[in-house]
Amino acid sequence: MAAQALDFSDDLVQLKVDAVRATFNVNKKVLSASSRFLQAALKREWAASRSEPNIDLSDNKGVIMLVPPYIFGEKIMDIKYKDVVLQKIMGERIPTREIAAVANQIYGGSTPSSPARRLMADMVADLAQKGDEWNFVIERLNK
Repeated sequence: MAAQALDFSDDLVQLKVDAVRATFNVNKKVLSASSRFLQAALKREWAASRSEPNIDLSDNKGVIMLVPPYIFGEKIMDIKYKDVVLQKIMGERIPTREIAAVANQIYGGSTPSSPARRLMADMVADLAQKGDEWNFVIERLNK
């Protein structure tokens, strides 16, 4: 798959992510490039319902909310940034029912050599050693 050039000509939006205790100033087009949720959150209808155009994800504690910041780090090729986000992902317990969703997002937005991809593969391998729960994950992975 050929990489597409990113368009940085759009406005910045503040993305508050409590899971990493940070606020990111992110270009709208970059922010919505790989997340259906964020695409919807940036639509006029949603933006009009908020007092500011910013997106507050501080009430979302799940690991799934850390994936877009990680993918953003992949896109801007910032290794230190990616490492910080990946360390946070590794520090969280990912419920078995969420592993496939996290893996699908990571595989959809990261490079083949991504450490996050290796982490997901290790998680599934760990599940396979512990029992049959890995089947639940495998059935839900994008093919």
